[in-house]
Formats: sequence, structure tokens, C-alpha cells
Amino acid sequence: MFLYIPSYITSIDGHAKVYADQVTSISVLSGNTKYYAEDGVLFSKNYYGDKVIEWYPEGRGGTEYTIPRDTKYIEQFAFQRCNLEKLYVYAGIEKVDMSWAFSSAESLETIYFYGTEEQFNNTVFNVYEGVEVIRLDDPDAPLVDDGVFDATNATV
Repeated sequence: MFLYIPSYITSIDGHAKVYADQVTSISVLSGNTKYYAEDGVLFSKNYYGDKVIEWYPEGRGGTEYTIPRDTKYIEQFAFQRCNLEKLYVYAGIEKVDMSWAFSSAESLETIYFYGTEEQFNNTVFNVYEGVEVIRLDDPDAPLVDDGVFDATNATV
């Protein structure tokens, strides 16, 4: 099922995503000043103009996804119950709503983190036990500040 977001929508409650398990792709109608879609995934720009991933549809096909390199934030419920097994993340991520960003993403097996060892050591992912987080070298990745991600129970 496709979800079309009208131009006048400027806020989507995180809980709305919880009940939209049949959504496979998201489109945003022209004129919307808050949201836009890339390849069926919902994004926004925050107050500072930074790219925010808002919603990876639960019903979207595929088992792997790479968060675009210029993304700075992962919003609440962004990967709620997604069917991904592998997620690729660049070190440019500045904030993740860790309390719910990966809520019920039980098929997620591995997060690949592109960045230096220092960046990796300063980044913590709060995901389900058993999710492996692997660092891959990316010397061109921007630095991530300490404390960007909070508590974890992932295997590193």
C-alpha cells in the first residue's frame, strides 16, 4: 500500500507509524514544506536544515538499507518493525531517538557503521540483544560527538 502525504501535513505523530504496517512506500505531494520522500522512505529537514530520516515503511521490500550519507538524525519510530536484516550507517549521524528508533525491529541482525575507530568508539547503538554492530573504515566520514547515541545492549 502506498501512502501519499498531502502538502498541508507538517507533523506526523510517531504512533501513527505503529499502525501503518501495510505501507510499502511513501510519497509526498508537491508543495509540502516539511516532508519529502526518497525511494519510498520519508525524510524531513529540521529547523537547522539538517536531513532527518522519519520513516522507513514496515512493509517495504528488501532486507538491506543504507541511510543516505547526508542524514543527520534518525527520528522516533523511524525503523519500527522494519524487516531489515542489515542497516548501513555513516558516522555523520548526530542524533538517534534511541528509545524507539529501532522498536520491534526484530529481524535486524547487523548494523554496519562506516567511520574511523575513534568515531566508532564514541558511538553507541541501542538495539535488540544479538544485533551485531560492525565498524568499517571510512576515513572521509565526519566526526561524531561523544554521547550521540545512548545506552546499548548490542554485541560489538
